[in-house]
Amino acid sequence: LKSLGVDVVVTGGQTMNPSTADLVEAARKVNAAEIVFLPNNKNIVMAANAAVSVLEVPSIVIPTRSVPEAFAAMLAYDDSEPLDELLAEMTEAYEDVITVEVTTAIKDAKGSKVGDISEGQTMAIVNAADIEAVGGDITSVVLDVLAKVGTDEHETLTILAGEDFTDAQTDMLVTEIRESYEDLEIETHRGDQPLY
Repeated sequence: LKSLGVDVVVTGGQTMNPSTADLVEAARKVNAAEIVFLPNNKNIVMAANAAVSVLEVPSIVIPTRSVPEAFAAMLAYDDSEPLDELLAEMTEAYEDVITVEVTTAIKDAKGSKVGDISEGQTMAIVNAADIEAVGGDITSVVLDVLAKVGTDEHETLTILAGEDFTDAQTDMLVTEIRESYEDLEIETHRGDQPLY
């Protein structure tokens, strides 16, 4: 995010949501005439809106729900644009992003959209809402979910490798994806995020 121009990143994640006060404190560290918030989680949008309401400088919230959405929004950022135009352009940029989180089930679950899930299985959650694929390993689940969400209208797949996913595993996953999706540009980054 910082390489795309973000000034301050507030640490957060699943069950570690920053408060309004945390966001206000971070915003006040930025020496800027205007501030744009990218919450990157649906649970932080309300806190970001509250932060905007108390800040002394003009500010907006681009209601991103994930880091990949923030990447797309930042690629549309133009600091010469007024805030209302930025809001429209950055929102339009991230709305085409599909975010898939791949994780391991921590307990058995019955009756999901994809059937019963057993503890230890790998699962893919699309746009922080629906479990769309379940299987025994990351590669098969990723290929399954890519087939389900479709890639025809997308040009780029960005993989943020979690802390438990090695570079060698990432390289093997990319090789498998390339075999099925030759036209898809694949970027990989070390996200080192826990859980997903």
